[in-house]
Amino acid sequence: MEAESEVSMKGKEYVEQALEKAGRALQILEGRGVRVEGLKKALEDLQRLKGRPTLRTKAGAHLAVPVSEAALRLEEALEEPSELEEALEEFEESVRRLEGALKERTVIMT
Repeated sequence: MEAESEVSMKGKEYVEQALEKAGRALQILEGRGVRVEGLKKALEDLQRLKGRPTLRTKAGAHLAVPVSEAALRLEEALEEPSELEEALEEFEESVRRLEGALKERTVIMT
C-alpha cells in the first residue's frame, strides 16, 4: 500500500482520525434511517482499542493505517450510495483485523 510507506503519524492518531470520520458517517446514516449496528459496534471497539500501547509504536501506526483509509472511503461513500454497503463492511472488517493484530502483540513500555 502506498500509505504504509508514508506513515507519519502514530497509530493512535490514525485511530482517532478514523473515529472522527466514521463518527460523522454514523450520524449522517442514522439521520437517513440506515441500519448501522455493525458500524456502531466497530466504533465502540475502535474507541476501546485507541489506548493500546502498541499504537504508539511504528508497527502500531502501520496496523492502524488501513482503518484510517477505510474510514476515509466510508466518508466518501456517503456521496455514492451504491458503494456504501461495501464501505461499511470494509470499515468493520478493518477494525476487526486491527483488534486481532493487537491481540497478537504485547508491548512493554519502559
